[in-house]
Amino acid sequence: MEEKGGELKKELLIMMYQKLNKLAKLNKEEVTKEDYEEADNERKERIKQAEEEARLAAEKAAEAVEGGEGAEGAEGAEGEAAEEEA
Repeated sequence: MEEKGGELKKELLIMMYQKLNKLAKLNKEEVTKEDYEEADNERKERIKQAEEEARLAAEKAAEAVEGGEGAEGAEGAEGEAAEEEA
């Protein structure tokens, strides 16, 4: 159960970093300088990861738009050729 409590403490410190940075205790557990540092590092890492995921999603979307225009054009030409053969 302590493990879950520790994770909860960490998550709260990450989510509320700016507002909770003066707590001495959380759920009867001492909040140490190391807890704050760990939470801040995790928060920064999550931000980096989210930014990277957003960048990759934007690149993928841009490629889909660029590729989608070309693919639709080719598909349309195939469809016209099939109609002419019929």
